[in-house]
Amino acid sequence: RDRDVTGVQTCALPIYQTLANEKQGNEAVEAQMASANSNLGDIDRLRGMYQDAVDNYDQAVLQFESLSGKHPGSLDYRQSLAYSHMWLGETLRSWLDSPKKPAHYTAIDAQKEYDQAITIQQQLRKSAPSTLAYQQELARSYYSRGALLDDNGGDPLPDLQHALTLLQPLVAGTAPAGEPPPAQELARVEYDLGVLY
Repeated sequence: RDRDVTGVQTCALPIYQTLANEKQGNEAVEAQMASANSNLGDIDRLRGMYQDAVDNYDQAVLQFESLSGKHPGSLDYRQSLAYSHMWLGETLRSWLDSPKKPAHYTAIDAQKEYDQAITIQQQLRKSAPSTLAYQQELARSYYSRGALLDDNGGDPLPDLQHALTLLQPLVAGTAPAGEPPPAQELARVEYDLGVLY
């Protein structure tokens, strides 16, 4: 299965890059390229290939920033930008917790990524308060940053409490498309709070 994933990575990205070079300024191709880098970041993160994941998320961040700048009315690009920042922070946190720690990244770098995600997600939630996915994604960024703070001697309580407040009203509803059930994420936050207390 790893070979299959690597083959997809090896084949897919050059195709997107060729399309991007041929069709410069084509919004759809640029968006597909950015999504491809974000997806490859997810794959590399899950496989423990942290440097590759960081490189792919960095590319996705640059591409979604560019798309957001060109199309400021698109909430989807801003949501994807926040996603890339959040999972870049999570990749760095996991890497810092691994036996082979990175030589040139610190907890400060991970926190900056979480901070960026939270800033964007707060703006998204303010722009579209009825979009429950924005609320759930913001909660995820808060509890992930809380875990980082807890790992590094900071105070995770405010972030965990923010996440709790955001997730509690979502539990009665259904999960937004592509998201885990809010109750699952709420349980994680409550567990972390229990350990903390």
